[in-house]
Amino acid sequence: MSGIIASIQEWASELGGVGLFVIALLDSMEITSLRTAATTAAAVQALAPAEARVLTLAGCGAQGAAHLRALVRVLRLERAWVHALDPARARRFAQEMTGELGLAVEATADLADATRRSQVCVTCTPSRTPILSRGDVAPGTLVAAPCIVRATSPATRSGDSPPMTRRCISSRSSAHAADVPRT
Repeated sequence: MSGIIASIQEWASELGGVGLFVIALLDSMEITSLRTAATTAAAVQALAPAEARVLTLAGCGAQGAAHLRALVRVLRLERAWVHALDPARARRFAQEMTGELGLAVEATADLADATRRSQVCVTCTPSRTPILSRGDVAPGTLVAAPCIVRATSPATRSGDSPPMTRRCISSRSSAHAADVPRT
C-alpha cells in the first residue's frame, strides 16, 4: 500500500462572488503513478541502448502497470519479463499486459536471470532489501529504479548501491544528486 493518501482539488467561486465550490477532485495516487512512469519512460528513452528489445520489470502493481504502458511507447520491445514476490500475481499481470499491449509479457520467478537477459530493467517495488546485485546486471544494461527517488538510505533502495550508483542517478534535486557517491 502506498504511503501517499491525498487528492488534487480545483476550486472556483461562483460568478458574483457567492460561494466557493470544487470543480475537480482527482486521485493524487493515480496522477503520481502516471507522472512517475512518464518520467521513467523519458529517462529510459534517452539512456537505453538503441538495440534494447527486452525489458525486465520488477513489481506487478499499479506502478508496474503504468511503467510497462509508458515504456512500450518509447522502446521497440519484443519481450518483457515481469517479476513479483507472488508468482501467481506475476502470471496474472503478464497475461493481462499481453492482452492489453499485444507484447510478449512473461512472468519469471528468477529476477536475476531475466535481468541478465535484458537491456533495460525497471524496478517498481518498495522493497526495503536489495533485489538486484552486481552480478545480476549485464554490462550495458540500463537500470531505472523509480523507487530510489524516495529513498533516503540504502535500506530503502531496490538494489544494492554499487550497481545503482554506477548506472544511474535518480534524484529530486541537484543538491541531493551531488551527494550520491560515484564509483
